[in-house]
Amino acid sequence: MLRQDPFETLLTFILTQRKSIPAIRSSVEKLCERFGEKQYSKVEEKEVYLFPRAEALQNADFSECSLGYRAPFVRDAVERVLEKRLDLRALDKVPTEELLFKLMEVHGVGIKVAACVALFAYSRMDIIPEDVWMKRIWDKAYCGENPYLNDPDGGIIQQYLFHYAIHHKEEW
Repeated sequence: MLRQDPFETLLTFILTQRKSIPAIRSSVEKLCERFGEKQYSKVEEKEVYLFPRAEALQNADFSECSLGYRAPFVRDAVERVLEKRLDLRALDKVPTEELLFKLMEVHGVGIKVAACVALFAYSRMDIIPEDVWMKRIWDKAYCGENPYLNDPDGGIIQQYLFHYAIHHKEEW
């Protein structure tokens, strides 16, 4: 799995709550364009905006970023990071249960968002984030049960299943 930047991953997954993938992408792009640094991408052969650093978001006006009710959650995460009440780098070394607990101290972060951050930013492969798509998969293909619950690679398996489901929506 990717070892994405923990700050970017946390904020991005806070934005996923009750939003479609295109709406999430739009909000992230607006955050980057408004508060991120511009950099030339050799891959894309154009200027792109990096994900903003916590300092750039400290007193940010999110009104034009389509964050909706999630704006206070983003602000709380930013404040916790800047005030060092949430040390995202140090969380790499803590047990998974403690990692999830610490992430869920951020307002608006529940188990699904914390699990996604654990999987994508901290490579906790045994964590299986569950959302409506995964519930559909468990219900249709596995009689409502998650057969990978105790699998050390359950997070990877979940990603393959999720990818298949969103690209074959007519089957679910």
